[in-house]
Amino acid sequence: MVMMGPMMSMGSGMMVPGGQGGMMGGMMPVMWWWGVQALLFWGLFLALVVPVIALLLRWRRGASEALSVLQVRFARGEISSEEYEQRRRLMN
Repeated sequence: MVMMGPMMSMGSGMMVPGGQGGMMGGMMPVMWWWGVQALLFWGLFLALVVPVIALLLRWRRGASEALSVLQVRFARGEISSEEYEQRRRLMN
């Protein structure tokens, strides 16, 4: 408990450029910059990841639609079973 008094008063005498005293006055610009960096990181991350995911989903949906068309054509008798299997293998 005796050590607590000198330790508490150590931070109160610190001065930082700009006339702000104390430790928090000097840390605010650094904390602000961390926030900007975090926003930039997540903004770039989302700007790159969201279009990639959308592209993959669109590509996958297109493949399933093509398979549906192929199945319908086979069911109607427009293509033979050999042609159906060959085209189905090409899609996978």
